[in-house]
Amino acid sequence: MILIGLRNSGSEYKKTRHNAGAIVLEYLVNETGQKLVNDKFTNSERAEVNFENENLEIYLPDTFMNLSGESVHKVLKKRDSNAKFAVFFDDVTIPVGKYKISIGEGASSHNGVKSIIENIKSLGLGKDDFLRIRIGVGKVIQANNSKENLYEPGPEKMSDFVLSNLSNLEIVQVQSIGKEIIGKINP
Repeated sequence: MILIGLRNSGSEYKKTRHNAGAIVLEYLVNETGQKLVNDKFTNSERAEVNFENENLEIYLPDTFMNLSGESVHKVLKKRDSNAKFAVFFDDVTIPVGKYKISIGEGASSHNGVKSIIENIKSLGLGKDDFLRIRIGVGKVIQANNSKENLYEPGPEKMSDFVLSNLSNLEIVQVQSIGKEIIGKINP
């Protein structure tokens, strides 16, 4: 199975909420003792790992989020375009440490997923042809009545929010869900 972790490339983005998909997969690669290497053809970092008796190909595009589809297209073109693949990406509507697995849904407002859907059309693929692994990056806040709510940044604040850094605790929470996710998508 091919796993793709969306991110903005560059050290200044490494710990941002937008990079949650890549954070999960990079952690899994490190857990197996493998290293990510540059793959110039796909414009990604990649690793082949055996995780709990499953062979996984992991790709982290070296593009900005909004251009993720260019790398994903190259990955699928290099491989078999019928290969099963999953895209890991951030979701502000889910609290940190939680996730949602889906297939066939639209991109909503996620520009990385929009880019993928647009770029895989030329391979005869569409929104129903890949798993989406939504990694929660939403911030839980206490409301006045002591009820917990999820912070909902308005459209004008969304880019600031997703480009803000996760705390060290939040990074650990994001990393901790990786093994469970792999178990669910590769039973």
